[in-house]
Amino acid sequence: MWHWPASSASRPGSRSATAHRGPRPAAPRWCTTRTCSPGRRWRWAAGEGPAPTHLAQVTAQVRADLPPPQQLSDPPLPGHGPGGSEEDTTGDPLPVRQILLALLTLIIAVPVAIPLAKAIRTAHRKRRGGTRGVVAAWWEARDLLRAHGTPITPGMTVRDLATAITRRSIVDGLLALAYEVDIALWSGFQANDSTVVQAWAAVRGIRRGLADRPLSKRIRALFNPRSLLR
Repeated sequence: MWHWPASSASRPGSRSATAHRGPRPAAPRWCTTRTCSPGRRWRWAAGEGPAPTHLAQVTAQVRADLPPPQQLSDPPLPGHGPGGSEEDTTGDPLPVRQILLALLTLIIAVPVAIPLAKAIRTAHRKRRGGTRGVVAAWWEARDLLRAHGTPITPGMTVRDLATAITRRSIVDGLLALAYEVDIALWSGFQANDSTVVQAWAAVRGIRRGLADRPLSKRIRALFNPRSLLR
């Protein structure tokens, strides 16, 4: 039987305390200060103290039910089990595919949109009649020459533009258009359908004159957005 050493304080008429034999036994993990305080024997070890608590019993039971260490494995990560997929948790931080697709669509759509917008604008102008139809024909001729690089200043008339052109076929078309614009705006008479038809015929003559230019310049004029941004 192990004994704790007596108090170091000496009492009158008593013998000095003797040291205990051997190392002091360690207290169990469930031991409390009340039941296993120094100066007492382990009451539970001697059968005198209370039984282990319910929590200690449950812990011991769970440990007993665990499989051997070599059979234990880590639980599967979320998204890798039967109910999930890897795409749910490992998505790209940046949608690279969507960005590339949007850029490709933009590269294809912009060159196609410019000629399409010009064609829609021309069709809308041709539906006008009377004086507005003649003025729309003048706007069309002016935008055609601007797309081909001809400098056009604000307030420039049809005849002013004709003096800035050197190609004879284009000059003839501009002079014919100037005659119809004079009838519609300055003659004092209302422009009829024949005046509108003659004005657009002059625009077609200007187009034929521009068609004689080199192919590279015609393609550049086709995709030139300057006339759309006036």
